[in-house]
Amino acid sequence: PGGFKAVAIDEVDLGGGVDVGDVNNPYGRIVRLRQDFPQLAIFVWGYNARNAKSPPLTILKNYADRIMVELYYSEGNTGFVEGIKSSIQKIAERCRNQDCDGILAKTVVGLATADTENWCYDCYADKDFPKHIAGEIYFIKTDGLLRNLPGIAFYSYTRTRVETQIWINKLMRYYYLEGNT
Repeated sequence: PGGFKAVAIDEVDLGGGVDVGDVNNPYGRIVRLRQDFPQLAIFVWGYNARNAKSPPLTILKNYADRIMVELYYSEGNTGFVEGIKSSIQKIAERCRNQDCDGILAKTVVGLATADTENWCYDCYADKDFPKHIAGEIYFIKTDGLLRNLPGIAFYSYTRTRVETQIWINKLMRYYYLEGNT
């Protein structure tokens, strides 16, 4: 629509109900977009990964180009490693031997990088927030299940300090463009 090459759909409940005939249901919108605009790239930002169900995941596998799983952890949350891994494991388990098997090939992990204004994930003055982000990225790139995901998405980059953005760009170059671990 309007000459756009891609559309992003935010706040899609991965554990929610599916009604592909209802364009007011996000899954119905995704199917309709793909049918009406087959050349359009569709990016879906989903939450509730721990309660993900195979019907919504099957729709996303078949109709979306990229699924970004929102896994936002502040630097004060020491459970980010277990949270990220268990959420992606739930998706993989739900899809194993089902129609959504293989969905991880188009799934990326969404990390929180906002360190200014509202929605700030940089909670402690005595902790190094870029080091926290580096730890999350390192974990993703070295974990047996997660290292094969095609990438990482960031929220909310517009609320991230320039210095932090530069650091994230260096990390992404190191891990994803140069292929280091």
